Amino acid sequence: MLMKDLLYFACRHHIFELVLEACFSMCIPPSSGPNIQLFQRFQKNWVITTTAFHRARWMAKAIYVLKFFMFQTQFALTRVEKKSLGRIASFIVSTYVFGWFEAPFPIRAPENDVRFLKRLLSYEKVDPEVAQAAIKKFSGRLWYLGEEMIFLFLFDNRVDEKTKKQMVEVFKTGNHCFVKENFTPFESRKIKAIVCKSDIENLRLEHFVSARSIRLFEILNIDSKWLLEMGRR
Repeated sequence: MLMKDLLYFACRHHIFELVLEACFSMCIPPSSGPNIQLFQRFQKNWVITTTAFHRARWMAKAIYVLKFFMFQTQFALTRVEKKSLGRIASFIVSTYVFGWFEAPFPIRAPENDVRFLKRLLSYEKVDPEVAQAAIKKFSGRLWYLGEEMIFLFLFDNRVDEKTKKQMVEVFKTGNHCFVKENFTPFESRKIKAIVCKSDIENLRLEHFVSARSIRLFEILNIDSKWLLEMGRR
């Protein structure tokens, strides 16, 4: 409709909310309605709160789960419920929270996504089922590792200059992997990276760079000559 390419700046918080939803649904049996029965019990029997507890508000799950653990001696839980909530709470505080609080920073997204994937892989040693549910959900939403968004890392001060220069060289050669074909009415675009679980351990940012990564600057109408000069210095 606009007759021009747009960048896929997907909402980072929404992506991580979907990851938490996948883990929560794996641990807590689904309810018949939009509300979560366990949370309704907590609200009715322990405290009156304005916090949403229906399935449409995924971050509410993290808040409620942590509340359960803070006040578990004051609220009756079954053995199965305690175990399930414990699994989710452990995932939140040890792995998930790092991705959630970094979500507002798009220039840090490529590096953060690689780090988060590796955190999830390491979490398999703690809870394989939760880790696998998170990896499956997150791996399908890697827009910021797609070839058009990957160059955001150039503005991330955590990535050293040597690595940035190496990745510019990768860009010049056009070698890449882990990208999925996505088609627009105008041209073929590879906007989302696809990562296999077996690749995560050795994953690096340069795996996602291609000759088309320059599209980030073209779409934003930014002169990219400085990028070519960067590789020569």
